[in-house]
Amino acid sequence: MEEHAKAYAEVRERLCGLVSSLDAGAENAMTPGCPEWRVRDVLAHVAGSAAELAGGRFPSGGVEEWIADQVKSRSDKSIGDLVAEWTDAAPGFESLLTTMPGVMSGALTGDAVTHEQDIRAAIGKPGAREGAALELVLDYYAEQLGTRIAGAGLGALRICHSRGEVAVGEGDPAVTVTTDDFELLRALTGRRTTDQIAAYKWEGDASPYLEIFSNYGMPDAPIIE
Repeated sequence: MEEHAKAYAEVRERLCGLVSSLDAGAENAMTPGCPEWRVRDVLAHVAGSAAELAGGRFPSGGVEEWIADQVKSRSDKSIGDLVAEWTDAAPGFESLLTTMPGVMSGALTGDAVTHEQDIRAAIGKPGAREGAALELVLDYYAEQLGTRIAGAGLGALRICHSRGEVAVGEGDPAVTVTTDDFELLRALTGRRTTDQIAAYKWEGDASPYLEIFSNYGMPDAPIIE
């Protein structure tokens, strides 16, 4: 979809600029959002995903194994090499995003937005906590939450956030949660524990929604950003 390609390009360009000036210590900093990956490994993943998909090399087995191979095969590349690979792959990959179904292009754009924040958290450089790219993927992840809520047989959830409110799920909202856009994005993408999510402002019984709030599971320990 065109809007996903535009948002992805915005994130890619900003993140390439951010990592290009990192020293060795920052390159090898562990990322709280991906506790087994260093900053350079996160970059290898996003650059590798774009390069593999642009080259027509789609996963033939499990996606997790495909991702692990991206990182492992690029373990000896410098940050400059990874930035160059990502930049070279960008035209083909971003063109591909315009032809994908929204659920796929949303997931891939959301992955880039999420990992930009993982890297920023690891190197202590917060930023990009608002704007078109974040808003676009936040809407995508909220829609995914609505699907999980409906699948669990729960009443719809009203989410009040920085830009207004949205109801996700089916039927009339039974419960309301209030937080800002950045917190909501991080919670929906597995960067907040259930306790952290429970600490948002809730009206109604939060407990049935907590375990399904994230699209990707929950961290073992709180992530503070």
